[in-house]
Amino acid sequence: MYAVMGTWKVPGSREEMIDGLESSVIPFIKTLPGFLSASFSYDEERGTNHSLLMFSNRESAQRFVDVSYEQRREVQQEAGVERMGEFVVVDVLKMVEAAGAPA
Repeated sequence: MYAVMGTWKVPGSREEMIDGLESSVIPFIKTLPGFLSASFSYDEERGTNHSLLMFSNRESAQRFVDVSYEQRREVQQEAGVERMGEFVVVDVLKMVEAAGAPA
């Protein structure tokens, strides 16, 4: 399993960020081959957003990086979204969830 980590600057309120994820980002990533799951977070102190997308294999993770940049750049610019640095693709060694953890 591989993860793609990204850091972003996203304008708007918390609710607007969630709306953008639900209306544009999530429908897009759900169509990608090998996509397994995603987490999106916001660092209030730094004003940055973070994404962690899980893929079944390295090829799918790298395909997301390539496709995301080319196909989503215009949409991101129109929304005022700025990617902070490059995506990082990493090999996931182990995932752990607490018993009864919320989904």
